[in-house]
Amino acid sequence: MRMSGWMGDDALDRVVKAAFPRALVSRETAAMAKRALDRYDLTPGVRRALTDQAHELGEALTSRATFG
Repeated sequence: MRMSGWMGDDALDRVVKAAFPRALVSRETAAMAKRALDRYDLTPGVRRALTDQAHELGEALTSRATFG
């Protein structure tokens, strides 16, 4: 049984946000997030949460590249 079967999409969204390694601002972390997003079996809520977190990571990478 998939987690979404016994855990609601909203709860999974919160798990993604809490567990995302936002303190690890690196290209490697961004690559791992992209690989996760390439999966076909993500629920819409999990995909959205992961997309949002990956976007914030991209902003942090751009900021560090621009401002040091």
